[in-house]
Order: sequence, then C-alpha cells, then structure tokens
Amino acid sequence: MSGLATWHALAELWSVLTRLPKPARASPEQALQVVRRVRSVYDVRPVDPAVYDEAMQRCTDRLLSSGVLFDALHLVAAEHAGADALVTFNGSDFLRLTAPSSPRIVIPPDPPEVTL
Repeated sequence: MSGLATWHALAELWSVLTRLPKPARASPEQALQVVRRVRSVYDVRPVDPAVYDEAMQRCTDRLLSSGVLFDALHLVAAEHAGADALVTFNGSDFLRLTAPSSPRIVIPPDPPEVTL
C-alpha cells in the first residue's frame, strides 16, 4: 500500500493542527513535525493548474461555493493521480463532489485505531 499527498494538503494539515481547540491544538513547531513525518511516509506532489481549474468547475457546476473548493482540490488531485481511495473523516463533504472517475471515499473510525 502506498500513499499520496499534495503540498496543498500539507499546508492545510499544518493550518488545521494549529487551530484545533485546546487542548488538542498543536504548536506551530509540533504541527511542522507532523507535516515532516507525513512527508517521510507519503509521496508528496505539487498540484497541477488543471486540477485547480477542474475543481473550480466542478464546484461551479454543482452550485457549491466557498471552502468546499479545498475538498474539491483534494478529490480532483486524487483522481488525476489515479488513486484507489481517498481517506477522510469528512466523508459527506467529499461524497457530494464525486464523479465516475473518483476514488473510493474511505471514512476511518473516529478516533482512528492507528497513528502515524
């Protein structure tokens, strides 16, 4: 099994970790350590401009707006990479964005039974 992440996803990961409610909130240094750990485990790729265009078009076609674009970017990037699955705790956010070419949306247990 192999994993893929985009540089955009790593920036979002850092952002989320540093804005979680206390006591779960990570310091910027802790969040950076997590991002570096993810980078060591996953194949990290840039997002092609065509992915941005397709994600915005998909949101527009479905009359979706605002932050849903960031979920669309992750999903369309996974499609372009030929991913078999996209793992997320926010399944409903992604299911509304799927297309026939989309990877399977996998929702792990919360809290997860495995850690990085």
